[in-house]
Amino acid sequence: MEGNSESIRRGWVMEHRRKEAKKLATEIFDTIMDAEERAGVAAERASKKRKEIERDIRNEHDAENRRLKERLRFSVAELNSEKELEAYRDFVKRHEPCRMGLRINGGKIPYVMQYGTGIGIATTVVCQVCGAKEDITDSSVW
Repeated sequence: MEGNSESIRRGWVMEHRRKEAKKLATEIFDTIMDAEERAGVAAERASKKRKEIERDIRNEHDAENRRLKERLRFSVAELNSEKELEAYRDFVKRHEPCRMGLRINGGKIPYVMQYGTGIGIATTVVCQVCGAKEDITDSSVW
């Protein structure tokens, strides 16, 4: 009988170990599934955040472009003739490399200085980055 009880005990131990192993496997599986779910949620949140940041950057860039265009429109509106306007545009085009590094810091644009000479208004355009100045006065409108 002792052999039989030993066999029963071994059977019970084996069954208990199988149940414990199954329980442990289920816990591991649930942990993995939970981790995958959390990773999916985190990836979705990261994707949403990236899209928000990209949208904010685009909006910021668009707003900066509108500000620059408004400043340029205001500056150019002060010019006296088409010849001065064309000279201004040429100056801006030549000094575009000066501005490229400053877009993040406010995108400085060349500005127009005008002063009376007694017979008309002289117009000078100045690059705020490199300091270059150019007289674009159209004296034919004096």
